[in-house]
Amino acid sequence: MLKRAFLLMTDKEWNKANELIEKVLNIAPENARAYLGKLMIDEMVDKEEDLAKLAVSLSDNANYQKALRFADREQKRRLEDYNASAEKNKVEEYKRKQRKDYNEASKNVKLYPKVAKYSFVIGCISLLIAIVFGIGISTSYLNSDAVLAMTVIAASIAVVGILFVSPVFYIYYKMEIKRSKKLWDALEDSTVFLSHTCSNCGHTFKVKYKKQEGQTEIPRLSAICPKCKAKGIIISSDTE
Repeated sequence: MLKRAFLLMTDKEWNKANELIEKVLNIAPENARAYLGKLMIDEMVDKEEDLAKLAVSLSDNANYQKALRFADREQKRRLEDYNASAEKNKVEEYKRKQRKDYNEASKNVKLYPKVAKYSFVIGCISLLIAIVFGIGISTSYLNSDAVLAMTVIAASIAVVGILFVSPVFYIYYKMEIKRSKKLWDALEDSTVFLSHTCSNCGHTFKVKYKKQEGQTEIPRLSAICPKCKAKGIIISSDTE
C-alpha cells in the first residue's frame, strides 16, 4: 500500500497518495517511511532526494519531526542531511534576494536625483516660457488661441515638474538611501573577520570589521592585543 502511495506521488496524485498513507498509519502509526511520504506530499516533491533541493526549514514540518522520531539510524541520517541542505538553500535564497534588492536600491539612488534634477530644470524652463508668453498676451504682442494654449501647457508642465515630480523623486531618493544602507547592513559579506597574530606575545585573535556601503577593499587597520595590550597592524590578507 505504501509503495502504491509513492507511485501515485510520481504522477502528482497527492490526495490519493495521502489517503493511502493515512490507511498505512492507521495500521502502523510509527511507520517512519509513511511520515516521509506525507512530508513529500506537503512539499509536493515526488522523489525523496528532491527534499534536499528545497529552500525551506523541513524541521518545522510536523511530518518531518515524526519521520525523524521513528526513523532508524540510516533514515535519520538521510533526513537530517535533507534538512541541512534545505536550510542552506533557504539562507542562500534569502541572500540572493537581499543582494538583488540592494542592487535595485543602489540603481535607484543614482537614478532618482537625476530625475528630480531634470524635472526641476524642465519645470523652470517651462515656467519661463509661460511667463514670456503671458507677457506677450497681456501686451497684445502675442495674441492668438495657439499662443494661449502653449502658455497653458507650459505652465502646467512647470507646475508638475517643480511642485510634483521633482520633490516626489527627491523623497524617493532619500528613502532609497535608507533602504540601500539597511540592505547592505543585512548582507552577511559586509562583515569580515580578520585573523591577527600579535608580534609581541604571539597570541592569535580575531578582529571584526564592518565594511561601509559599496566598499570593496579593506583599509590599513590596527588592533590591540587582548592578552598583552600591544598595538599592531592588521594585514587584510588575513581575512577569513
